[in-house]
Amino acid sequence: MERMHSYKDAIANGKAGEVSVGTFCYPILMAADILLYDTDIVPVGKDQKQHVEYARDIAGKFNNQFGQTFKIPDVYIKEEVAVILGID
Repeated sequence: MERMHSYKDAIANGKAGEVSVGTFCYPILMAADILLYDTDIVPVGKDQKQHVEYARDIAGKFNNQFGQTFKIPDVYIKEEVAVILGID
């Protein structure tokens, strides 16, 4: 989980003391949401691609150990809406 963007951003910005369990659990919950629906393709923005990659990693490791259980989803990023600028 230390390879996730949110954790690396917190460390880079000197906020290591503010990192909570939520920083580590959120990507796992996202992966569970993706894998739960047994989907082939997940439409996401560029900033969410890492969550699908993490879900693929979890599914692959689980399938290797326990047999074919989860589909390995592919990411779909539509270029017109790949990045939506915030108002902050």
